[in-house]
Amino acid sequence: MIGLVPANEETRDEFLRRYGRAMAAWATVERELSTLFWLVTQIKPAMAIKIFYSARSFKERADMFKAAIVAADVSDDVKTISRLLLSKSIKYNECITALENDIPNFDDMGKLLLVEVNAQVQSDEIKRRSTNKGLNTSQLNIVANNFHTLATIIFGFWTDLLLNKAPSPDKFREQLRQLPADARSKDPRPPAGQPKNRARASEG
Repeated sequence: MIGLVPANEETRDEFLRRYGRAMAAWATVERELSTLFWLVTQIKPAMAIKIFYSARSFKERADMFKAAIVAADVSDDVKTISRLLLSKSIKYNECITALENDIPNFDDMGKLLLVEVNAQVQSDEIKRRSTNKGLNTSQLNIVANNFHTLATIIFGFWTDLLLNKAPSPDKFREQLRQLPADARSKDPRPPAGQPKNRARASEG
């Protein structure tokens, strides 16, 4: 049952610290993408940043960036890596939905986690399922670390682009390959060509 055992002050503080760290790490991902948007589009910096953040949602920003890449006067390698960075960011942004929309609550051990809002008025079975898939304190730490690593990769790419004009695509492909497919996971994505259902089976 959700919400029966209150968390203590230390538990709440740790949960909020990790929650805040995850949200701050995601803001850093968007900041690095906005800088990459400037360099890829070659619009004046202040205007490029304003244009990027003029879109109200991350999905709109990503769609705008993807459209801009098509017409950008940069190499095919730069376009390819920019698209890969965007794809990973879009995938990781799925976790932001939980961070922004789900609510902190307690499991039956008194631990805090994020659960869907509507689970509070559902059957015990739905509440149980919601609790099982809710983001707990440990997972928030993993999410924050993955966001931070992604932001660091984007930073490294745009820095190489700024300084060298022709960054090595292989280095950044490998860095992205090492990132988990899911922001909640510590495990890297399965090797290319491995069926997704086989990867799930091995995880079980």
